[in-house]
Amino acid sequence: MAVLVDGRIRQAGPVQDVFRHPADAQVAESVGVENILPAEIVSHHSGLLTLQVGPAQLQCVESGETGPVVACIRAEDVALTRDSPQLSSIRNRLPGRVLSVIPEGPLARVELDCGVPLVAVITAQSAAELQLQPGDGMCAVVKTTAVHLTAAPGKR
Repeated sequence: MAVLVDGRIRQAGPVQDVFRHPADAQVAESVGVENILPAEIVSHHSGLLTLQVGPAQLQCVESGETGPVVACIRAEDVALTRDSPQLSSIRNRLPGRVLSVIPEGPLARVELDCGVPLVAVITAQSAAELQLQPGDGMCAVVKTTAVHLTAAPGKR
């Protein structure tokens, strides 16, 4: 697969690699990554990076990037819960509020304000069971391995 932006090949490789590890924010946007968040690396420990993303912090696997970065998270990698998970291997928990719930056939697109805009795509059945309504408090959870870093625009 090759991704062209402004008539130039920005990334080429196996489809899964391009979709899961976009080379930059424009490639991420081109392949449908819904959450492209400006971030700053604030610490690293044991192969994990801690990122400052607006008022929130996220952790991801160290990737060799430095300085200003962009955290890319696919909407289908964002899970929602009404309760903050107690014991879990999922490290990223972002409390927020539901802005909108948009039915998309068997799925629902949920737009959240977690101090930064965040989009989750969950099943329509899950949205119904959670009884999601705009204004509801919700906790977005994202596995560390689902956060992919790329250089901030203009850095490459």
